Amino acid sequence: MGFIVYDIETSGRERRFDQILQFAAIHADDALTETAAVDLRCRRLPHVIPSPGALLVNRIRPDDLDGAPLSHLDLVRAMLDWVRPRLPAVFLGHNILRFDEPFLRHALYRTLHPVYLTNTNGNVRADTLRIAHAVHAVAPGAIAVPTTEEGKPTFALGPLLRANGVDFDPEAAHDALADVRGTLALGRLLKDRAPAVWDRMIANAAKARVHAFLRERAGYVLVEAVGSTVSARVVAPCGTVPGRDSTALVFDLAADPAPYRAMDTADLAAAVAAGRPFVRVRLNEQPGLFRIDEAQHVAAATGVPFDELRRRGTAIVKDEGFHARIGAALATLATPPVPSDLVEDRMYEGFPSRADERRRDVFHTLPWAERHAHCAAFEDDRLAELGVRLIHAERPDLLPRDVRADLDRTWAERLLSPDPSVPWTTIAKARSEVANLILGHPDNENWFVGYVIWLDHLIELLAEAVPVPHRTLISALSQARGIGQSN
Repeated sequence: MGFIVYDIETSGRERRFDQILQFAAIHADDALTETAAVDLRCRRLPHVIPSPGALLVNRIRPDDLDGAPLSHLDLVRAMLDWVRPRLPAVFLGHNILRFDEPFLRHALYRTLHPVYLTNTNGNVRADTLRIAHAVHAVAPGAIAVPTTEEGKPTFALGPLLRANGVDFDPEAAHDALADVRGTLALGRLLKDRAPAVWDRMIANAAKARVHAFLRERAGYVLVEAVGSTVSARVVAPCGTVPGRDSTALVFDLAADPAPYRAMDTADLAAAVAAGRPFVRVRLNEQPGLFRIDEAQHVAAATGVPFDELRRRGTAIVKDEGFHARIGAALATLATPPVPSDLVEDRMYEGFPSRADERRRDVFHTLPWAERHAHCAAFEDDRLAELGVRLIHAERPDLLPRDVRADLDRTWAERLLSPDPSVPWTTIAKARSEVANLILGHPDNENWFVGYVIWLDHLIELLAEAVPVPHRTLISALSQARGIGQSN
C-alpha cells in the first residue's frame, strides 16, 4: 500500500467555519519514492472572511483568493479525482490528526461527499509528528530534536528537518506543496533512522490492528506528547468507553493498581476523572503503543522491577469485574453532545441513510439547474441545507429569488455580526485582528492596508444584501473600526 502525503492551507483555524484554500499531495510508494503530485488552490467562499493572521502566514493577499482558478467545490472534486485512483493508501502528513484531517472531513461534509475518506475502505491515517514523538521516546538519539529560543524542544517540520541535516527553506514553509515535500523527506528520515518504530507506528495507524495488538499482552509502553513535551510510561489496558471502540482506558503501571481494583464504580469514576494513573487513548489516531521489549529503557525508568510490572499488568487484564466497573464509570462520565441549530456543528449526528447516500452522489451528476429541486428529496435536513448552500456558492442565479435573497441576507448578517463570541471570523473581528497584528509586523504595513481596503470593498458588497436597518450597522462598523481609512 502506498502513501498519499498531503497538506492544506486554510483561511483560519476554525474547522467548522473556515475553509481549505490550498490542497497539495504527493503519492509515494512503499519506499517513500514520489510517483505523482498535485497542487490545487481555490477561491474564497462567499460566507468566509479569511483571518488576516492566516493569510499573512501563508503570504496570500485576500484579493488573490477571488482570482484563484477553482471554487471550493471544484477543489474538493479535483482532489477526489486525483486521490481515488491511488487508494487504498496511508494518508500521511505532519500534525494532520489535529489539524488537516478535521478540516478535510468538514470540507467533504460541506460539499456533500463521504466524510471518512481517509480511514475507511482500507485507508488509514498516519502523522509524522506522532512518529517523531515516538522515535524520540523509544529510540533515544535516533533523531536530533531542536529547541526554541526559550530552550523548549520543538517538533515543527522545518526546524526538525534542518536539525537532522535535511535542507528545508524557511521561506517555503506554509506553502502546502513545499510542506508536503518536507513531510515526505521527514518520513524517509524517520524510517531510515528508526525502522522498527516506523513500522510499529504505521501498523498503529489502523484501528483494527491496534485493537488486536492490545489483546496480545498485559503491558505496553505508551508514548504521549503534551505540547512539545514527550513522555513514555508502561500501561495496561483496563476498559473501554461504552459504545465507542475508538477510545480505550489504560492504567499507568508505575502506580499500584490494587487500591483501584478494590474501588466501586463511583470511586472509580472520580479517579478516572482526576486523570493519572488512568489515561484515555484514542485508538483511531495512531496511538504510540509499543511492546515493553521494544522500549525496555522506559520500563527501567519507572523504578518498578520488571516482574512486578508484569504482575500488575496481568492482574488488571484478568480482572473482569474491574473492567466492568471501569466501563460503568466511563458511562457516568460521558457527556452528551450539545444540540446546535448550525449545520456546521452537526457533522457527527449520524450517517445518512443509504437512500440519501445515493441522492448525495446523484447531486453531483445533475445539471445545476436541476439540483435545487433535487435537494428537496433528501431525508436528512443537513444534506438538504448543504446542497442549497452549494448551489448558492456555485450558481446563485439558479436559485429561486426568495431562497437566494434569504441566503444573501444570512451570510451578510453573519459576517457583519458585532458579537465577538461567534465562532466564525466577522468583519469586526478581522479588523481587530489587523490592529493587533500590525504592531508586531511593521514591515508588512502595505499588506495590512491592502487587507483593510479589501474588507471595505466587501462591506459595500454586503450592503446590497442586507435589509435597511443593517445599513446603520455597516456605517457604525466602518466609522468605529476605521475600515478603509488606514491608507
